[in-house]
Amino acid sequence: MPLSSSWPAKLEALAAELRGQKLTSELEVIVDPDRARDALGRLDAILALRLEREAYEAATSLKAVFVPFTGLNHLPTELFASRGVRAMCTATRSRSLNAL
Repeated sequence: MPLSSSWPAKLEALAAELRGQKLTSELEVIVDPDRARDALGRLDAILALRLEREAYEAATSLKAVFVPFTGLNHLPTELFASRGVRAMCTATRSRSLNAL
């Protein structure tokens, strides 16, 4: 099974777990890439694989990017720095994200 086909169910499970902990008043999980790109301008944080720079440029409300594998060198770090966006590699830091 391709990795990408396993993401939707696992992301929904992660969202349900976070909602259950009441860590946030509103949590939206968008798995469809086209819907996600359309929503980038209003999202505060994303769990992202590889996105083109233009997608990040459109993400004007973005505060954090979580990458579920090692390395951040594919990200536009200078853009993030100019906007105060935090980028975090989560590959080994969370039981929930490791399950993805």
